[in-house]
Amino acid sequence: MYVLVVDDQPDVVKGILSGVNWARLKVDRAFGAHSGEEARRILQTQQIDILLCDIEMPGENGLQFFSWVRERFPEIKCSFLTAHADFSYEIGRAH
Repeated sequence: MYVLVVDDQPDVVKGILSGVNWARLKVDRAFGAHSGEEARRILQTQQIDILLCDIEMPGENGLQFFSWVRERFPEIKCSFLTAHADFSYEIGRAH
């Protein structure tokens, strides 16, 4: 199983990648990206199973990025990360 962590804050990505016992979770490899653009490059070369994605990122936010992911890789499961108190987000439904 492969995991991709996407957050615009390098310390957050580094902390998650180094702070989680991936082997215990049966994750073969965990990747990190600091933008949707960088994450797209990884998604096009690796078979990612789980996406951990920040919601609030400059430019394209995590919800917009996940809409792109869902259209191309519907099998990927996603959990969103945020340190913000606003939980009024809505993800559009796939047609």
